[in-house]
Amino acid sequence: TMAARQFLDWAMESVPHIPEVWQGLGTSLYETGEQERAVDLLREGVRRFPDDMGIRSTLLLGLHYDPRATARDIRDVAESLALQGEARYADTLPAWTTPAAPASTDGRLTVGFMSGGFRNHPVGHFSRGLIENIDRRRFRVILLDSGTERDRMTEVFLT
Repeated sequence: TMAARQFLDWAMESVPHIPEVWQGLGTSLYETGEQERAVDLLREGVRRFPDDMGIRSTLLLGLHYDPRATARDIRDVAESLALQGEARYADTLPAWTTPAAPASTDGRLTVGFMSGGFRNHPVGHFSRGLIENIDRRRFRVILLDSGTERDRMTEVFLT
């Protein structure tokens, strides 16, 4: 809303040392269609607050909507966010071992996708083309729908 935006603008001038102000204003800019301004602001926020995962995460989201962003830009921010999360939470997570995938009897690699958004939802729209275009001669595709809502798009994923 306009009141929230005015508050965030005021906060940016009054308390720019608070990372959540940068993240909130960046989010507000995205929501009002100012993607490029949001990305610029969040890049500066990441520079000022390099340990803040919220700003970096919001930047990663916004890069997907910034026409100036390249795939490399998105990958670099995603990798830095993953490394930051790994460093922050490594001591709190149990040791993880990857179970061996069962041997394929037909030579195809099994690829799995899990989401609650295999429906009329941004995840459904973004992943549909990817999943539909996977070469089924080379890959076996498994979808695990963790959602509770179903619609026509869900049926498309199930076929």
